[in-house]
Amino acid sequence: MSSPQPSASELEPGQPLGRPAVAAFPAGKLAALLLIAALTACGPIGRSPPRSGSEIDVAMKRGASWTTFLLKPGRLQGSTGSLQIKKGEIYGFLDGRAVKIQVKSDELSGVAGGRVQIDIEEYDGKLEIAGTWNDDRVRIEVSPDSLNGTITGQTMGQCQFVLDKTSPEGVRSGTSICSGLPEPTLLEFPRAIENWLTRGEAVTVLLALLSSSPASSTDRSRSEFDIR
Repeated sequence: MSSPQPSASELEPGQPLGRPAVAAFPAGKLAALLLIAALTACGPIGRSPPRSGSEIDVAMKRGASWTTFLLKPGRLQGSTGSLQIKKGEIYGFLDGRAVKIQVKSDELSGVAGGRVQIDIEEYDGKLEIAGTWNDDRVRIEVSPDSLNGTITGQTMGQCQFVLDKTSPEGVRSGTSICSGLPEPTLLEFPRAIENWLTRGEAVTVLLALLSSSPASSTDRSRSEFDIR
């Protein structure tokens, strides 16, 4: 006869009681957690709705130049673009060209300057983003330890990213090559985004950031994240 299972009160913190139950979780929100956890190399934090008027910076630095966007509820705003984010759709402009993308948890389709048709898949703890962005091939693989891949922007041309270091704050760094010029590169994609966006929306914001041209050569008080 098998020995009886201990009661919940007899368990040490974190010890399972028999077979753990699988908690119900909306598929879109779970997918967003998978993406953001991979991008920040950290697990999910407590979820709470964004406060009215709150905002989040997302940014990339290549060499001495920054590409920055400010994420607000329903909107992504930056010097190189402005996008409205509504349920199932993202539209506006990026690098002076029209954007209109239909967003699903596993697929993006529409235009971002050129044609967009992207599949989003999660496997073996990694997220793979592959297909067509701005009429050219894109493939980005994100894991807790790295972000690698290639994407083509309207003004930057084709860029290859190898971001294989992560700071305690979750900021990724490494190198990128655009038009044959390798430069030290840094990516800020805060964990708090998991409270705001679905997986498809977060992937769209990431691709917009990676493909958009730098607009500032100042460090905008980001010296704590400077590439050394």
